[in-house]
Amino acid sequence: MDIKELINNLDSESKLNSTIDLLCDIVVETDSELTKKLSDLILKPERVGNPVKFSEILVSFSHSEFIEPLKKMINESNYPKDKWLSDYLFALSEILENSEILLEADNIFVEKVGSLVFESGGGEVSMMASALLANIKNEHTREYLRKGVMDKNLFEVTRSFCVNGLVNQYGEEERKFIQSFSDDPEEEFRHHITEAIEYLNKKRMQPL
Repeated sequence: MDIKELINNLDSESKLNSTIDLLCDIVVETDSELTKKLSDLILKPERVGNPVKFSEILVSFSHSEFIEPLKKMINESNYPKDKWLSDYLFALSEILENSEILLEADNIFVEKVGSLVFESGGGEVSMMASALLANIKNEHTREYLRKGVMDKNLFEVTRSFCVNGLVNQYGEEERKFIQSFSDDPEEEFRHHITEAIEYLNKKRMQPL
């Protein structure tokens, strides 16, 4: 069944309710067998013809069951050979964001993700790695985030992800460091710094 057939089924008296049941199973309840199949498929990216679409599916569901297989594959990835890497980085960072949780990871994983920020040519993989790094809880995460903020060779959005990580994880402790970039030569990045400071100011004003 393709999307056109599914849409047409919603106009069919005989197929309407079975189609609604199918949509509910996929979108609302998400059958546990489907979740397991998707989790297994994460471990076999060579089977997926379009990793962009696959990562968007994973993000749409944002099930916690996807976190460990994504983490495993990122940890074992080989840049630039593995073309699915940026999509897996994107999927994991978005799932963590949607779940509003920080990923507790060991030093090996932090080093892996941190190295991708700085050793992948500053492109898409670097950007997606910084977004993930901002959602990782580890004693060494801060040093990579600070390094990312300071590296003016990185894209503005990549540096901004690193600012977000410092603000969300360390807050007031990093105020002085973040504020020191208020005169950064990149206009968009300066704007992001201003927003980060305003956010910290609002949090400071909130009652305990």
